[in-house]
Amino acid sequence: MKFILLLLLAPVFCFAQNDKYALNFTDGVQDSVPGTSIILKNHAVLFQKVYTSKLEKEELSDRLYTLLATIKKFRYDRHIYPAENQFIGKLVFYMIDARRYGATAFTTPAVLAYPLTATVSIHVKDFKYRVIITDMNFKDPVKVQDPKKPVTNELVTDVMLDDYLTQKRRSQLKNSKTALRVAQFISQDLADRFDLQKSILSDDF
Repeated sequence: MKFILLLLLAPVFCFAQNDKYALNFTDGVQDSVPGTSIILKNHAVLFQKVYTSKLEKEELSDRLYTLLATIKKFRYDRHIYPAENQFIGKLVFYMIDARRYGATAFTTPAVLAYPLTATVSIHVKDFKYRVIITDMNFKDPVKVQDPKKPVTNELVTDVMLDDYLTQKRRSQLKNSKTALRVAQFISQDLADRFDLQKSILSDDF
């Protein structure tokens, strides 16, 4: 009887393992910014996007490896050797180009005038790859202060996106106009930056 029961349950276990990639995509998601790839997951703000491709895993990995080499501010994690189906590294002093998406010097949120540092993880499968960007911090922006007071070192600090875009102890995303614009510009810039279809390495050729 136990043997028969195990046979009946075996397909369920196999399906769960094969679908683990898809399940992990939504597990722990608390909130998201509509129309973007910015989500709040396990009390942390991250960029998470799945791209589709015509290429199988091996060739797709080769193209992504070359794409990452063209991103001047991307650095591989020296402690993790690039694997066939996964790339891990960092964006170091990367600038979000808000003007490319319609912003002006007067409408660009102040925090985007400073460089972004973040952790990048790319997982590759046949015909698709997923980009996850976490630990997003803007380096040394000056906090809003009384203009009559001089800028001091104590007023200069990193801004963590986890705190900047969230409220109520990181349980939900802010819905202010500034917060939404920051999320939209970050999402647009990163979505295009890691998109093979929009790069000179398009998988169409």
